[in-house]
Amino acid sequence: MKGLGEALLIKGEDVYLYAILAILGILFILWGIKMAKILSSITLGLMLAYLFYLYTFSATSSVFLGILASLIGLFIGALLGFLLLRVSISILGGIYLTDLFIKYLHIKETSGFLYFILFIIFALIIFFLSNYVIAVVFVVLGALMLWIGLIGLGLPDIGVLIVVIILSVLGLINQFKSKL
Repeated sequence: MKGLGEALLIKGEDVYLYAILAILGILFILWGIKMAKILSSITLGLMLAYLFYLYTFSATSSVFLGILASLIGLFIGALLGFLLLRVSISILGGIYLTDLFIKYLHIKETSGFLYFILFIIFALIIFFLSNYVIAVVFVVLGALMLWIGLIGLGLPDIGVLIVVIILSVLGLINQFKSKL
């Protein structure tokens, strides 16, 4: 009888892919919050570097000034991405939860004041819980990546399940202890 892992994956194919997936899964499980900050810094830094280059090059037609501006944009974006991760998650989550709350309760006529109050309440709740949410999301994603990677490498289902559960618990403890 085939296990779940055997039914979903072809073992032995793409060994390097499964190994990389398993390594990334471990990194996500153990250091998810730090990785989220690094990824948001890199993303915002690259976006601002690109925008600074486009604006400066179009305004001055100088490649040198464009590159200089893009380096400044990269630095500013990396700092903002690192500092504003929780704020951006809170704003987006507050907007989403406010809209969901209004739709779920079938409130037809609402004032902007009600939207604003609900948004502030939800955004503050999310802001204070964001580190927990980020940690849990990264542990779950990392556990899935690790599970798929180890199953793809041909390890038995029960052994993989035990390893994933142990690492997930250790990862949650590590992330909650180090950040919260």
